[in-house]
Amino acid sequence: MTNIIDFLLNILLISILEESYVVVATLILLRMTNMIVFNKKLVTSILVPAVISNILRYFFNIDMTIIFIVFILTMVVIICLLYKQKTLKRIFAVFSFVSVACMINAMLEIVNFKVIMLCTSINEFNLKDNIINAFVSSLPIRVVELGIIVLYLRKRKYFDEKINTNIWKTLIKDEELALFSLIASVFNIIWIVAAVKIFVLDKFLINSSLETQTTLLILMGVIVVPIIIYICLFFSVYNIQAREAYIERLNTDLIKARENLAKNEIHRDNYKGNY
Repeated sequence: MTNIIDFLLNILLISILEESYVVVATLILLRMTNMIVFNKKLVTSILVPAVISNILRYFFNIDMTIIFIVFILTMVVIICLLYKQKTLKRIFAVFSFVSVACMINAMLEIVNFKVIMLCTSINEFNLKDNIINAFVSSLPIRVVELGIIVLYLRKRKYFDEKINTNIWKTLIKDEELALFSLIASVFNIIWIVAAVKIFVLDKFLINSSLETQTTLLILMGVIVVPIIIYICLFFSVYNIQAREAYIERLNTDLIKARENLAKNEIHRDNYKGNY
């Protein structure tokens, strides 16, 4: 009974979030962003690998390395079947991008895990084998992954054309945004320095008698705050760029409309002159 509960909880709280990131990131890397729609394909490509990997973990006690390999292969097969990636080149691309997405997620988890170990007295057993603790500790990773994906999907055209140059021009040009970015940066620096002082040097959470989940919530909240601030900053930049692009497009359309109107007037005058 315990295995069944852990199986369901892990799928709901951990696996669905991880697999969602992997699937969406893979589709983005495959330049198939138009396929990122909440439908049966997307749900199936998320749930099937999640269910299979958790069955292997909780009911067969398979080694996590083997589960990881099975997960990648299952994800590749599902994406290739559902999204009709039939050529050898596309199959290899799917495999490569799924692997990249998984490795990025794994590296973020390692960094996050090391931070938790550094700042708290929580051991590896409490963190990995308790699903609630694992869920809470993964919140910063999910915020980062979700933020990057949402930013890309919302403003993906700027990533290809304008992000390398216009983002800084936008910050400098807009006084309010420049002030906000300055305040955000200063706040984040102070926040991080204070967090290092309190949690690393003074070992506040290690010396406290707080429960494990409370400790994790405090630490994850501290980590998430600067991340959210910078995500909001990027959203502001892209919204300004979108507004400028919209105005520019309207002006271009207006100029073309005037040119067409002038041509029609000339054509009409010439037509009258002939008669």
